Amino acid sequence: MRFRDRTDAWRRLAAMFSHGRGTKTLVLGAQLVTLGFALAASSCVGRAVAPEPDVSSLVVRNRSVFDVNVYAVPSPVGPVVRLGTVVGTSNASFPLRRHHLQPGGLLAVRLHAIGTRTSWTSAGVAVGSDMLAVLDVSADAFGDCSTSSLYTIVTTDTTDTTARVPR
Repeated sequence: MRFRDRTDAWRRLAAMFSHGRGTKTLVLGAQLVTLGFALAASSCVGRAVAPEPDVSSLVVRNRSVFDVNVYAVPSPVGPVVRLGTVVGTSNASFPLRRHHLQPGGLLAVRLHAIGTRTSWTSAGVAVGSDMLAVLDVSADAFGDCSTSSLYTIVTTDTTDTTARVPR
């Protein structure tokens, strides 16, 4: 296409809009686009679902130099659920929900030291609303976390003002 042909095409396009023939089409097109956006936005609005309440919490104390990924193991044969990453020589806390637990309210975790090929899976421990799960992470120079330990401690509800505190 030559320069002259392109110039003529632009002139014809400008003439179409300046004489009013294309203005109605343009306004109708804009209205249809606006209607389409409104319908798309209204269809994306989902029903509000209440979040699953926390069953307990997992406190991870990473005493190794490795950053570790922490996973909940809800089933011995199924997929794991990633809880998060804990940086080396630091602590982190993760909320535990019912879908993180095995049947019977048992929590089992899997650790993977980032940069290694090994992972470690703990035995299950019982957790509940009055118990806090604690995971002490320790790893050797190769990232083997098999010396780590998962246990629970009993917590008390400090919001209950009717409870008697022993002296």
